[in-house]
Amino acid sequence: MSPQNKLALTLFALAALLLLAVGICRAEWQDFKAPGAVFDQGLLQDVASQCTAEGRQRMYADDPLTYCHELTHEVNSRIRNYTKNPHDNAFYVGGSKCFIIDEPQVTLAIVSQYVPSEHRNRYFQTYLLDSRRNWNREPLYILDEWTAYCNGCEFAHASGRNPSSDQTALRSFIHYVSAVLQATEKHDPNYPQMDQLREFICWQMNRTAKLLGPNGKAIVARCYGGQCGGSQRNIATRPVFKPPRPQQPQRPTVKQPPLVPVQPGENPSEYQADIETLKADNQALLVRIQKLELQIVNLATMPGQRGPAGPMGPQGVKGDRGEKGDKGDRGLTGEAGNSPLIQDTGEQHVVVIADRNAPWWRRLNEQVIKTQQTYSGVQVAPLPEFPIGVIPQAVVYENKVPIRVVKGENEVLDLLSRLSRGLPI
Repeated sequence: MSPQNKLALTLFALAALLLLAVGICRAEWQDFKAPGAVFDQGLLQDVASQCTAEGRQRMYADDPLTYCHELTHEVNSRIRNYTKNPHDNAFYVGGSKCFIIDEPQVTLAIVSQYVPSEHRNRYFQTYLLDSRRNWNREPLYILDEWTAYCNGCEFAHASGRNPSSDQTALRSFIHYVSAVLQATEKHDPNYPQMDQLREFICWQMNRTAKLLGPNGKAIVARCYGGQCGGSQRNIATRPVFKPPRPQQPQRPTVKQPPLVPVQPGENPSEYQADIETLKADNQALLVRIQKLELQIVNLATMPGQRGPAGPMGPQGVKGDRGEKGDKGDRGLTGEAGNSPLIQDTGEQHVVVIADRNAPWWRRLNEQVIKTQQTYSGVQVAPLPEFPIGVIPQAVVYENKVPIRVVKGENEVLDLLSRLSRGLPI
């Protein structure tokens, strides 16, 4: 091997080791303290203060329990964006405490196989079946939802509100989280952070038991087999994890390909030309995909076409003419009223495509009704017979042409909320 090749291979090995060292995220408890965060005004204020103003507005919900739940997702996402590893997940439990851990190499499809049939309810449909469209390769998404329900339930207890809806979800999530652990042990036995995953699950299982009330400990023990000692060995000595300033670059959303050593004699300009060609091709493909998605939702919301006219039937017998009625009094001329509605002029309207059996339907329906009080151009359409991806969806039309599609519960609720307040969409 020539000295040039040896040098190239050595440099590549060093670069790979450096990337590996930077990318690894140790699973541990850490402190997350955003600028201006408060920890002495209750869990809802705690979680809200860890979000940006934009995040608080985007996740806003009239129900404080739901708001606490959604803000937890926002904080978890914010922490993930500040870490170095694009494959990790983060769970914020209040009081500045968060747990950061890498994703195991299993899928939600595999995890769902370990959920007992008697617990495959509407939560199972939402979080282990429907969510595969976006989170199939991120099984710790289940722990993200679990943490959000725990935070919502804890806030309910502390504020004297009824926690029953979140408690119902937690009873199901005990089984889903156990399924995540079983699937990881079976299908990723070399997962390097297995002990840390067990540690966090044990800690939050004990938390869940307390949130479920007097029978909570027995409920958790029946499901989890009493394996949970509730270790908190890392919480007291967790390092401080302060987020960088907002102007810092966030992690890339696209996974970077591995480095390939450059061979002697290769021309870098050839690679650059290939890159520019791929960029142009991908841009054209993205535009085409967006047009196809708009066409799909347009088909989903179009009324059925009128069929051909049938043959004319025989003329019926002419009826008797009725008696002429008395002439009525002339009415008074009324004043023009001021309608509170922002009337649909035909130039813009919104169609919401939703499943009325989904667990989020009640909240969505309430927001639709609230929006219709101030904006008349909103209507709800049932699911079409063909799949359209993530639901619910809201399709914005201008002059009967779809120009924008909003997907997902939070995004659709945000759009309707803006309409109800007369804000631009």
